[in-house]
This record gives sequence, C-alpha cells and structure tokens, in this order.
Amino acid sequence: MVNEMENIKVDQEISETEQAGLFYKMLARRPLIDVIPEEGEGAFWEKNFNNSNELTLYSWRNDWVNNTKENIKHFGYFDREHSVKVFANELINKPVVLLGAGPSLEKNIKYLKNAKEMGVTIMASHHTLMYLADQDIKPDFVCCLDAGKQWTSYWGDGKIDCKNIPLLTEQNSNHEQLKAYPGPVYFYRSTLPDKSVVGKFVEMELKRLVDWGKQGSQIEVGGHILGAMLSLARGVMMADTLIFAGCDYCFTPQGKFYPWDYQIDKTVMMENTDGTVEEKPAPPPAEGMIYDIFGNSVPTNGAYLGFKNVMDAGIKLNAINALQQNNSLEFINASEGGALGALKGGNSKWIKYLRLEDALIYAKAKRDLKK
Repeated sequence: MVNEMENIKVDQEISETEQAGLFYKMLARRPLIDVIPEEGEGAFWEKNFNNSNELTLYSWRNDWVNNTKENIKHFGYFDREHSVKVFANELINKPVVLLGAGPSLEKNIKYLKNAKEMGVTIMASHHTLMYLADQDIKPDFVCCLDAGKQWTSYWGDGKIDCKNIPLLTEQNSNHEQLKAYPGPVYFYRSTLPDKSVVGKFVEMELKRLVDWGKQGSQIEVGGHILGAMLSLARGVMMADTLIFAGCDYCFTPQGKFYPWDYQIDKTVMMENTDGTVEEKPAPPPAEGMIYDIFGNSVPTNGAYLGFKNVMDAGIKLNAINALQQNNSLEFINASEGGALGALKGGNSKWIKYLRLEDALIYAKAKRDLKK
C-alpha cells in the first residue's frame, strides 16, 4: 500500500481522477468500526502518555504560572470581553477546516485556497503559519497553546499580515510570543487532570493570580492544539462540519513530521525550567508503530498516540451527543493519510474520510442546503 501512495506523489502522469480513485479504493479496504483501542496500542498509550501527563504538569508548572503573570501584566485582561466567548455561535450551521501541521498537508494544501470562496472557515495551528505563508493562504483564526518559546519565525516570519486575524490562545501561553503577535488576542483556559496532585497544585496557583469566576471560557484541550481547536470550533463557535487537514499523529515512513524544510523540522532551542537552554529534536523522535487510515504501519511517539486517542474518543462523544439531539454534526478526516480514527481492525465509524477537495465541496453543498 505504501508503494501505491508513493506512486501518487512521484508519478507526474497520473491524473487527479486516478489519484482520487486510488485514495478511495485504499480506504474501501478498511472496515468502519467503533473506536476501541487495540490491546497493544492501549498498553503503549497508558505507558507513554498517561505517565507523561504528570511529567508535563510538573515540568511546565513554573512556566505556566510565570506566563500567566506576565500576560495579565501586559494584556490587562482575561475577562469575558476578551475571551474566546466573543466568538460564541460564530459558526452555527457552518463548516470549518481545522488545520494541523502534519506531513500530509503537503498533499492537499493547494485546495485550501478554495476554502474562502466556498464559505469554509480556516482555523489554523500557529505551527502551520510559515507553510501557509509560502502558499499565500491566510487563515481566519490562528490558535496557540505553547508555553515555551520554541522558534523565532513564530508568526509566519512576517509573510502573513496577521493584524486582522484573531489569535485564540491559552492564558498561560508563552508571554514573549503573545506580546509579539500583531493582531487581536483572545484567551481561554484549559482544564487540568482533576485526579492529578500536580494538576491540583497548578490550578491552585493559577487561581491565586486570576479570579476564575470572572474569566471568559474554559475548554478541554486534550493536551494539544488540535484538541483545543476541536473544542473551540464545536463547543464555542458551534460549527456543524469539522474538517481535519494536516492532522496525522504520526511520521512519514522516512521519519518526517512537518511538511516543510524549516529549522523547526530538525531541532528547536528549548528553555528548561532551570533557565538553561538546550537544543532538542523537533518533534520528539518516533517510539513505536501504529496504523494509518489505509492500514499501513507508520511510526509515532507516545505523545502523538495519546493525542490521537483523545481525539478519537472526543469525536465519538461529540458525534453521539449530536445524534441523540438530532443535530447534523459531522467530522471529516481530510488529511488524506495519517492515523486519526485509524486502528488495526479498521477506521472509526464516527468519522468520514474524504480528500480535502471533496470535503470542501461536500461542506459547501451542505451549507447551501441550509440557507
């Protein structure tokens, strides 16, 4: 299967129609199943992700508190008027693309240029901005969750005019990066694991800084930016069609994660909690193998696997709730690869799997029918 997909990329003679046909042919080999983690995958997740929750909370606790202090000092607000709640119901009965920075984005980013004219909102992870700048694509929203300052070309290296693009970000995101953002900034705060001793400590410290009863919005983030984007798009803005692109949760067989050749795809300078600066691989290297939506074995690490499982479960929960309430909520994996919704036995039945070009056409038609 890998060879077939590689041929799509290297064979310049193959038509768009043939590419689409091969994509759906490969998908058809995979049965649709409920989201039940495979035994081996579940054990790998428990070992590598659940334990890392505590480590993450402990490692970043001081940074979160310091960032919150500095952001309060600079912005002067976390209240409702400056929270993501100002966008409540912004996308009722509308579609949105949730754009991650996975390697599959290289396959279909060209179709994003059609999103605006088709009435489809683009909500992009800030990690994608440099690549979007190269493609002359401007998102409608930018989302950020990073507590650490990772690289200097943070906001598209100045190639995108962000003055009118709202930044939706965590209150404890890196204060230096937020101060440098040229556009409007709107805040949310994320929930912390309530059973975690460290989580309770961090929450207590943050409550001392800000009266939580007077804040704007609290959302579930699932530990990563795409989890936050899911909560923002559905829980706050009430979009009814969520299209995931560049949402892989795995590396290419060659070990590549980001779809570009920037420094971030090699190493980043990370500041440790003791103030020292250390060069670290970006992203962390692969630790094991999982399955992609075509049934191929692909490399991933513990964090990405954990995030994938959180998203699989979150999508299922949202889809079931919508079904019970007779809502037309749909989730579409348009990454054209990757592991979102994929298990050894098949793909999640709670997600549609479409090429991005087809997903945009479908979303526009669905929206037009509701007008």
